[in-house]
Amino acid sequence: MSAPAPAGIVETVESGGGRTISWERHGEGPAIIVLHGAGGLGNLYRPLSAALDGFTTLLVDRNGRGLSQPRQPGLETQIEDLAAILAATGAQLLFGHSAGGMLALEAGRRGMFRAIAAYEPGISIEGNFAALPWRAPLYAAMAKNDRARAMAIIVKSLGGLPPLVPLWLLTGIVRATSARQDGQSMLSRLPLLLDDLDLTMALDGPATRFAAVRAPVLLLGGDRSPLFLRGIITRLAGVLPDAEIVEMAGLGHNGPDLEAPGRVAAELRRFFNRHAG
Repeated sequence: MSAPAPAGIVETVESGGGRTISWERHGEGPAIIVLHGAGGLGNLYRPLSAALDGFTTLLVDRNGRGLSQPRQPGLETQIEDLAAILAATGAQLLFGHSAGGMLALEAGRRGMFRAIAAYEPGISIEGNFAALPWRAPLYAAMAKNDRARAMAIIVKSLGGLPPLVPLWLLTGIVRATSARQDGQSMLSRLPLLLDDLDLTMALDGPATRFAAVRAPVLLLGGDRSPLFLRGIITRLAGVLPDAEIVEMAGLGHNGPDLEAPGRVAAELRRFFNRHAG
């Protein structure tokens, strides 16, 4: 078993609305801002960072996580936070995973970065998120404060386990593991995940809105991910002026943080080496 990836240097900057935004700095070289997914934290991407030799990585805790407080959800809030990080660090490269990928491409619409990579960006295109069958059960579980069931619904919907595993069994597994510190941490972040899901649906619209992104974009995804996520990548590639798709064999939605950070880092390194300037 390999040793855990080490912690980085914690840095902060003041953003608008009295918010503090925090990140971990790792490595040396051109700086890549890393935006985690809806249920994540920056430190979950330490293995990815360790594999990105030749680059500085800034593992951001997005609004409401870690030291990035107070919680003020919303698109313009998070774009303002990104602008504050950019001003403080000069980073011109941006990578986002899931909801972080959505924010990365929204920043791209505003011309904020030289090059952008996104792993399965969580973007609602013409009602695709509203139509997902697991959305209503997820909100119902959260309304009852049954966070274990809500987490089980998320894991099952994203293909984290074989589809034949019943929801009741998966819920029991989540309840059992929630006694551990990492399990408690994940369940405590579920309201933030719903913030991102609400934002994703509020921003629903045609894919053509991303034709405004002029930076080169690398779209990454796994061939074991749900079809709705893979379909988003296909739709985006059809409208982005300068897009490259890489489908990664054997990976699911958590390729960058849990499944194969080294493989994802290799693709990021190849892409960002071309655009580091």
